[in-house]
Amino acid sequence: MARRGVVYKILIACTVSIFTSCLLFGLPWLATCRPCPRDAVEACPTIGRSGNYKKFQCPAGHYNDLASLIFNTNDDAIRNLFSKNTDSEFQYSSMIIFFVTCFFLSIFSYGVVVPAGLFVPVIVTGASYGRFFGMLVGKHSNLNHGLYAVLGAAALLGGTMRMTVSLCVIILELTNNLLLLPLIMVVLLVSKTTAD
Repeated sequence: MARRGVVYKILIACTVSIFTSCLLFGLPWLATCRPCPRDAVEACPTIGRSGNYKKFQCPAGHYNDLASLIFNTNDDAIRNLFSKNTDSEFQYSSMIIFFVTCFFLSIFSYGVVVPAGLFVPVIVTGASYGRFFGMLVGKHSNLNHGLYAVLGAAALLGGTMRMTVSLCVIILELTNNLLLLPLIMVVLLVSKTTAD
């Protein structure tokens, strides 16, 4: 009986892994190719390495913004979402697809017996939600979309982890910007209070 339970858990983990791989490879086909920005700091498109501009089946001089988030490591995806002066880098549809995918895959894979972690996926999910919100209100505000991504990551972390002081320190270390301290403190207090 115990052997059957172990085999069942292994099959579930393999099924989730195969489903996630197929989903993440198929999703960038939904995004349209965008022309490379003229003032890009790094090479566009990036081929064979991490970067903001993944080519993924696009013609020369174009990139796929959804592939740039999915096919990078979580660290690079967070860096892309937090980055300044990239307000026109992502499309609305790509950002909402990425947020919904990260959100439901985090929920779905949390109960599987694979040590996938929860902290970094929550940061990625919160950053994509914050960036999408920043894109929505960006026309009415002169704040950078990357700031909204930082605050979104802090809000989702504060609501799920409920550790205000340590999360504040982690986010400040992540951004290396002490000027964000008051905003992050307010966001963490509101999100923790709401979650409580």
